[in-house]
Amino acid sequence: MVRVTVKMALYALLAVSLLAVALFFTAVGEHKQAEDAQNNLEENNFGLLDESIADLSVEEFMEKQKSYIGSYSQLRLRIVALLEGANGSYGIYMEDLVSGAWTGINEREGFVPASLAKVPLSMAIMKKIESGDMSLDQKIETIDSDLDPRYSEIAQNGSGQVYTVKELLTLMLRRSDNTAQAALYRQLSPEEMEEASIAVGIRSISKPEEDVKITPKQYSNIFRSLYFSSYLKRPSSQYLLSVMTNTKFRGVLQAGVPEGVKVAHKIGVWNNEKSYHDCGIVYYPDNPYFLCVMTKNSNPERAEERIISISREAYNFIDASHKED
Repeated sequence: MVRVTVKMALYALLAVSLLAVALFFTAVGEHKQAEDAQNNLEENNFGLLDESIADLSVEEFMEKQKSYIGSYSQLRLRIVALLEGANGSYGIYMEDLVSGAWTGINEREGFVPASLAKVPLSMAIMKKIESGDMSLDQKIETIDSDLDPRYSEIAQNGSGQVYTVKELLTLMLRRSDNTAQAALYRQLSPEEMEEASIAVGIRSISKPEEDVKITPKQYSNIFRSLYFSSYLKRPSSQYLLSVMTNTKFRGVLQAGVPEGVKVAHKIGVWNNEKSYHDCGIVYYPDNPYFLCVMTKNSNPERAEERIISISREAYNFIDASHKED
């Protein structure tokens, strides 16, 4: 009996030793995973998303509240003055993404979205990537029906060209390329596109069809969803917003703010209705805001000038309000 007990004790000691070793390596592995996750978080740097109040102390949160702008009625009057004598129709919606205060002019009037439709399409693509059914490195070959020589730089390359999903997303959002849009649209089922649209509170506007309309106020749901990362995960929302901060279209919302201020935006042009739009997030320090200007039956050059003026007025209003504090 004594020998059996000793043997059992030795087995128990060995088991404890093996368990200790296993726990040690598990702890090392978990520490490495946590370290990698932290590094990834720092690399992603979600600077284009909402700053969660969960990361603020009570004192910091209360201090931020002191700088909230509660009313934009004066800004509305200034924008109305800018529109005096304007030809065509203008729909404008501006929302403070910190306080939630907003103002608008014809913000519930419907407009053909045109290339504004490319943003919810990109969100549907990113959702499919998150599910594992697609990747940014996945290759897509263009076909004849994708080609749109009117609004596409890559259409001249003809069909049969291969691009990654990442390349197509960049072309579609930064250069508003319609061939890239068509190639990505083919990767989604109607149900997937509908799901993305419903998730951000809009009708399916994946293609610029004339019978589809959206209002400036409705369109705010799309960028708000990205900013608060309510539909996509944070890395996906950050990625799409970062792509839209470096577009070739700098003569609109971005032209109305000082150099160096980030603007994540998307333009839309619909010649049939003489429409020219620009909507996005202006990252005023500590007070980002959404601004959307939609037009129809307007001269494109004059519409662009007014969009710049409206953007400048909105930025200056917020800037002056903060300096008063």
